[in-house]
Amino acid sequence: VVEEAQAKIAAGEGAAHPGLGAVEAAGGAVPRIAGYDFPEEIELGIATGAVDSKFLGAYTTRLVGAIRPDCRIRVTVEAESELAARLAASVPDLELAAGIVDSSRRRMAGLDFVDISGIRVRLSAICLRKRGGESVPPGWYEAVSPGSSSDNKYMVLGDEDAAWFLRGQCGIADESLIVREPANLDEVADALVRESSLWESSMHRERWVFLVANEEICLRVERALAEIEDVTREYSIERITGAPQDFPAFQAAIALPARCVKIRDLLRAATAIEVFGSAAAHTARLYAGFVARGFMDRNLGNLINPSISRGPHVLADFAGASAVFRAVLCSELVCELEATIGEVLSARGIFKTPEAVRAQAAYLAAEHARNLVPDAWKTSLDGVSPESAGLVRGDVLRIPARHCMSCSASLLDEAHRGVSDRYCRICSDETGRLRPRSEVTGILAKWFAQWHGGLQADDALRQAEIFMDRMPAWCNN
Repeated sequence: VVEEAQAKIAAGEGAAHPGLGAVEAAGGAVPRIAGYDFPEEIELGIATGAVDSKFLGAYTTRLVGAIRPDCRIRVTVEAESELAARLAASVPDLELAAGIVDSSRRRMAGLDFVDISGIRVRLSAICLRKRGGESVPPGWYEAVSPGSSSDNKYMVLGDEDAAWFLRGQCGIADESLIVREPANLDEVADALVRESSLWESSMHRERWVFLVANEEICLRVERALAEIEDVTREYSIERITGAPQDFPAFQAAIALPARCVKIRDLLRAATAIEVFGSAAAHTARLYAGFVARGFMDRNLGNLINPSISRGPHVLADFAGASAVFRAVLCSELVCELEATIGEVLSARGIFKTPEAVRAQAAYLAAEHARNLVPDAWKTSLDGVSPESAGLVRGDVLRIPARHCMSCSASLLDEAHRGVSDRYCRICSDETGRLRPRSEVTGILAKWFAQWHGGLQADDALRQAEIFMDRMPAWCNN
């Protein structure tokens, strides 16, 4: 596929930059600036935490190599805030730093940016909910509204984007912010438990301490908390709800001192001409690996349910990408997913034969890939992976669920089992199709009312809705 794509590019086809619009630069070369030579050696910083450092290093190295192939690159890996401070110093000891968020405050500090297409750092929030309590965390808009800040606390990590967003755009008062600068994510988890406990013990049991940070940090802290038995016994770990587009997203970029205008212009030219032009096929492979790793990181515990798969917010920006870029990325994405999912299934020992593992991995890879690519790419996905396209139509080995994905009833119990291998006979009709949400909500509400012994109808309905929001069949609606 890559060789075919390169042949098309050589013929002048499909070299448009997928993220920044059409660039008439197929087969071109990065322009030279009279009287200026790109440095022979540079110090490159890679930011930790928000974006896959493997991707950042490969992407930026390729970009620099497109300008000067013999450039020697020394790499240092540090926190984003530390790299930004080093670049903004009066005598910077870095030339470039990849994975820095482009923001007005950093531009005011003397930095300039070259965007990394498709990569955004999205904020998220989690909190701890006391088990046995009746209240539930608010949604994102309510959680960060100024009116609730007197009741709630917001834990932020240093002077990062979350702190600036809460102070500036949300109007959260400083006294409602808990600023921590931990050495690692385990310390973040411990701090959230400690702050939540202190806030409860000060007569504010029904109020919340939110950790507001980028999505990757929240995901990892959530996992760290889930491994602490004392925490899971007392609390449930809650991710603040809201549509993905509701959460603020900041453009990830390559940062450099603002006075380095010539380097900036060369990097932008190399992005359009080389990275998304003559090397578009290789760049597509790079993005496919990034998406696959991000997907596995988010869905490792739920690989067998493609309906709720999540990946990094990348490919929406490439909806109008060239046919070459789409074809290579789709092909590589399916291959990456199939290989990694196959390794996981083999390690879990669910299947007895390698053939069964390969069949299931191929089916799951194709299904998950369809959820990760833009709708306009579905035909490209089928075209580059016809075998997977056939699998998507149903010629696959499926893993029967042990519990109903709608209500969690055991499907090993004959009393609950129906036609479907995913849903119990109560939540599905006589053909095995899942009943409408409103119908299932009513059924569960009646069950909650009986189970709790006289629970009021409104309360039972609310409990049913909360329960369903956490079930695989309904959590992504």
